Amino acid sequence: MNIASGAALGTIEEWFERSGYTDIKSKSNPLRGLSSGDLTDVNRYYAEGRRVVLRINADLLNAKTQSDWSLKGDHIVVLTSPINLAAPKGGVQFTVFTWGQGTFEIPQGAPLSEKDLLSHLYGYIEPPLNEWTPVVGSLSPEVSNGTSTSVIYRRVQAAGC
Repeated sequence: MNIASGAALGTIEEWFERSGYTDIKSKSNPLRGLSSGDLTDVNRYYAEGRRVVLRINADLLNAKTQSDWSLKGDHIVVLTSPINLAAPKGGVQFTVFTWGQGTFEIPQGAPLSEKDLLSHLYGYIEPPLNEWTPVVGSLSPEVSNGTSTSVIYRRVQAAGC
């Protein structure tokens, strides 16, 4: 089990606010995973064209540990597909953008149950529709499609935060 921790969702939400975003929707539960209703909300936000940032436990990204119990969220990813709650092989299926890997499919191994997904999902943030603006002049595909966390970091720097 990985107990290291990345940036907290509250911190990332502050970065969005300092960058000029308003009406940010978020939900976090640092002690246990989220609920089935939260998956419905996340899918609705994604279907509306919003970018959805998820706080997960990194064990979700590994076939050997994806069904293990996790202690807390320790990794930030950006949802790049809806969460299919009725995947062809059973369980759930979706893709995310993760730092250092690019687009990444979940699950990596055997089917992943909704219960196992929820045990690794600790929160989400979604900035308002049409406010996600990549850094001008960047040639990176991650930046040009708005999925890079460096975009947020640069916007925060530019805002003097």
